[in-house]
Amino acid sequence: MAKDIEADEYATGSDVVEKIERIGSLATLGNWAKEMERSGHKFQHDGRGRRIYSEEDIQILEKMNELLGEKTPLNKLFKQLWEFHLLATRTMKKLKMNRIKLKAIVFQW
Repeated sequence: MAKDIEADEYATGSDVVEKIERIGSLATLGNWAKEMERSGHKFQHDGRGRRIYSEEDIQILEKMNELLGEKTPLNKLFKQLWEFHLLATRTMKKLKMNRIKLKAIVFQW
């Protein structure tokens, strides 16, 4: 693992293949990951340059697995997931900002 990454925070490709039904092989996982990267997703890498997977990465892959069962094309599927992820991230940032503003208002009283 990279120096600044805790080993228990990330899964290896083999762990992900074992966990997610439809992936089945490291080659398939690599294809899914490449599609995610084409859409703008960034993975962490271990000291040897191999992708390692965070819990968030695994959740996205599990959702891809679920949607592929509904016969959604991989490139369309990840585009939809990535747009959802960006929306959720923006929403969380807004909530955090609103919480900060609320605290500032409360402290002014």
